[in-house]
Amino acid sequence: MALETMEPAIRELETNVGTVCPWLANPYALVNWWNMEKFAADKFCKIASNIASLTYYFGGDGRSMRQMPAGELIGLAEQLEGILPDVEGIGLKTSGLLVRDSVKRLREISGWVSPQIVQLLTCINVTINSEMSTQLFVRIFPERSDFFENPNLFGNQVEASFPSASRDIMAAGTCYALDRNTASVMHSMRCLETPLVALADRLNVTIKKPDWENVINDVESAIGKVNGPHAGLTWKEERDFLAGAAMEFRYIKNAWRNHAMHAREHYDANEARSVLDHIKALMVHLADNGMKEKP
Repeated sequence: MALETMEPAIRELETNVGTVCPWLANPYALVNWWNMEKFAADKFCKIASNIASLTYYFGGDGRSMRQMPAGELIGLAEQLEGILPDVEGIGLKTSGLLVRDSVKRLREISGWVSPQIVQLLTCINVTINSEMSTQLFVRIFPERSDFFENPNLFGNQVEASFPSASRDIMAAGTCYALDRNTASVMHSMRCLETPLVALADRLNVTIKKPDWENVINDVESAIGKVNGPHAGLTWKEERDFLAGAAMEFRYIKNAWRNHAMHAREHYDANEARSVLDHIKALMVHLADNGMKEKP
């Protein structure tokens, strides 16, 4: 029997695979393979449905014992090779080795009977299910997917101007994507450590105590001295820019940073997104006006 005779039965069973989204009841909850099997995601559903279809075709429906023609054995080997990239692609090393060994045996050994094929496929299925039961998954909502592990979340100019902030920028976005909103706010505050030092450097302020209150006070004092041609031909524009930046840092310190450091404070998704957008806008503004950290 040729390989193409398997396809109608396989397609029929594949269309009956249901779709249940386990995260709807518990958004952001970790989901194991037993729940993931209910959701028709590409790789997971393809593996499960293909093996179920093959098992049914080769005797899972209770058909009597029959010897398998060489053409069907080759066809089965090709079907298993087809799911191998998905099995290995999701990190199932043991299952991948079993599938590879099964393909080799099907190609090299003749005289298979249908119960042996069913037993082989059942063994593969049990191994995959057992291995996948140790894997955990988290679903990220589409509207937050761009925030997850995005190394360029604030854009190229910010990345070039404040490279030391890159890890916290990415962490702030990733925490927001994972609904770890308070952690996102805390990383957002850390993002501003580098530009605050850059602001002080631009005014030749020596940081004596590295806490925001003292740094901002010293910066504001230095801005008051930007008051004449000695500060450059565009000293008024420079002073306005620096004063606006200092005001933003003081506002952020009072509105979020001081509170985020206390265990009693917690932030929801809207608050975390608001903070993230505000920090991004400030850092883009600073970078666009030539502020950058020292090498």
